[in-house]
Amino acid sequence: MLFHSLDFFLFFPFILAGHFSISNNQLRILFLMIVSYVFYMWNAPINAVYLIFSTLVTYLIGLRIPKAKFKKTYLIMGLFLNFGLLFFFKAYDPFFPFFKTLFPELPYHSFSLPLGLSFYTFQAVSYIVDIYRKDLVTEKNFFTFSLYHSFFPQLMAGPIERAKNLLPQLKEPQLLNYENFRRGALIFGFGLIKKLVIADRLAAVAEITLKGWQTNTSYAVIFSGYPVVFQYYFDFSAYSEIALGVALMMGIQLTRNFNSPFLATSPIDFWRRWHISLMTWLHDYVFMPIIELEFTFFNMMIATFAVFIFAGAWHGIGLTFVIWGMINGLFVILNMIYRKFAKRSKNKFLIPFKIIGTFHLFVISGFFLSYDNISIASTVFLKIFSFQTFHLRPIINLIPLYDQIILGVAVPLVMLGEILFFKINFWNFYTRLTPPLRWTIYTLMMLILILFSYSKARPYVYFKF
Repeated sequence: MLFHSLDFFLFFPFILAGHFSISNNQLRILFLMIVSYVFYMWNAPINAVYLIFSTLVTYLIGLRIPKAKFKKTYLIMGLFLNFGLLFFFKAYDPFFPFFKTLFPELPYHSFSLPLGLSFYTFQAVSYIVDIYRKDLVTEKNFFTFSLYHSFFPQLMAGPIERAKNLLPQLKEPQLLNYENFRRGALIFGFGLIKKLVIADRLAAVAEITLKGWQTNTSYAVIFSGYPVVFQYYFDFSAYSEIALGVALMMGIQLTRNFNSPFLATSPIDFWRRWHISLMTWLHDYVFMPIIELEFTFFNMMIATFAVFIFAGAWHGIGLTFVIWGMINGLFVILNMIYRKFAKRSKNKFLIPFKIIGTFHLFVISGFFLSYDNISIASTVFLKIFSFQTFHLRPIINLIPLYDQIILGVAVPLVMLGEILFFKINFWNFYTRLTPPLRWTIYTLMMLILILFSYSKARPYVYFKF
């Protein structure tokens, strides 16, 4: 079920009614678990099989680790089963031709990546590792744990929640809080605008601009990367904010997943702002274990490179994803070396140039996410550095004028809006507005969605990861 579907708008009031009206807490938890599965299974019931498998494995191993004599054995078992399931679906298509050469009679079966598998696998692994490290007490109630593992707002595309944050909130009975509901509804509406007005339109533009890779000049190639990067950002951040808004209407506070990454002044700064729940997960469960072996600058660089290879593999096992991770890892390592050995400038005049430079580093690495074919991705990447004649008019002419106008106005306005949305001062200002002014804002948001939503709604881009 998609958040921007009619099905969800009919289903969500039923969820809210049950969530706030069921007085027995165990029944409320069971109710939320059931509706989470209904939400997840709506378009592809088979997906529930893999979610149930991950839930059972993680729950049972979580119970055994505190009691076991050989705790590491259960830890390895939990990691193997969860990562093994993820690896199978990620690696099946890339590695099948290799196995076909070894076993010519091997039949091919088409397997679709289960929605949310990459997200809830990492959530499961963090739960097991935290119990092993004694950072978390095992959740003994199966239905409560199952709700944590399947909570519908963030199940299919994050944020990747830690049990320490989400479990206590799910276990606590919630009362309808008007302020939370109003704020959540506004964030939800803002996320819908980002998705339907901007991201889906950018997806269509990206398809147009990427097709011309053979004839584009180097500058046109870079320009073709802009709609791709903005589409990924607006689509993924839209899902995260819609999830945050839906959960907040229910009284649950999820982790904020983006913090204006295109205002970052360096690669290090960028990756502290982009997909925050994944990068903090990789910091805690990949970076820190390597650093703890020996705390040296060289080891920090090795750990950083490992984090980004892991980040690339999280998106996909194909070579393009790994190279994308390696390129971004190299940018961050160079940034680390610069910070250690060079004197950092405090000249504020340089900030806009740092922002533009950081943005373009992400754009040029993004071609390895845009093209599945490593040969095409490499050709496009190298073409950037040919510095051919500055000639953008042909590629701009391919984009419909109507879309150029809407995107030209909406993208900067929405990026400014998201900065305001997550500032405390904005909410203090907003609560002081009179009801007519607040309803004017709601009406304007609804009109924007009705008048300017792109005609072809698309699935969220991170569903494919």
